[in-house]
Amino acid sequence: MVLLNIPTINEVLNVINQALLTPMENGNVNITEPLTMEQVELNFSDLPIDSISFIHMIVLLESEFDLEIPDNYLSISELNCVKKVYEVIKELVQCKECV
Repeated sequence: MVLLNIPTINEVLNVINQALLTPMENGNVNITEPLTMEQVELNFSDLPIDSISFIHMIVLLESEFDLEIPDNYLSISELNCVKKVYEVIKELVQCKECV
């Protein structure tokens, strides 16, 4: 029996917060307070997140969880909240570890 090393939603949330709280080149941050577990279904379009910040978040997630998010998910309308990001990462980790 193989034990899957699936990240928790809290771990995914922490990486997303790290990405969105990191100052950009202009010194601005996307969010000023970390997202909480109560906000996992909050749509990213309701936050001041631009495409560069979104891609920065994707790169950090890929690096942290050692995976590649497929191109069909690389839009803010597809990965539109923490919960959806978590579901995709969970699925990718399961597929990766079952190979």
